Amino acid sequence: MLNPFTHRKVLEHGAPGRATVVSVGALDRDGTIFNLPMTLQVFVEGMTPYEVEDQWWVKSADAIALEGSIPIRVDREDPGKVAIDWDLLRAEEERESTERRAALAAMGPWTARPPASVPAGGADVVDQLERLAALHAAGALTDEEFAVQKQRLLGAP
Repeated sequence: MLNPFTHRKVLEHGAPGRATVVSVGALDRDGTIFNLPMTLQVFVEGMTPYEVEDQWWVKSADAIALEGSIPIRVDREDPGKVAIDWDLLRAEEERESTERRAALAAMGPWTARPPASVPAGGADVVDQLERLAALHAAGALTDEEFAVQKQRLLGAP
């Protein structure tokens, strides 16, 4: 685990890269900042990819963004020193959220029943079910809202 001074130094002078989060330890649900053990696959231009297991100080609000590919900086002299670029990660998360919401809004008004010109159970119902599932997967609908909309779409009471 990097101390705050070393973390800042690596962020300022380290080589930029990306890391794929392989595994994350248990979150401390009561804390606001905690040590989080993780395994990362590190990818930095000009370096052979490698895996590092360590602990990072994580704010509980940032823990949700720790999946998939995350921005990092690596000390070229000691590649085991990997700093997560929190500012860039937060900016990426905000941009993705804005794009996801814009795409959702671009879908237009939601209709629970197919238009009269399309027979019930036709291709439009399948399209709407797929759209509904995408909204649910994106987090735009809760499990309860998803179930209600699905029942309405399928004509169930």
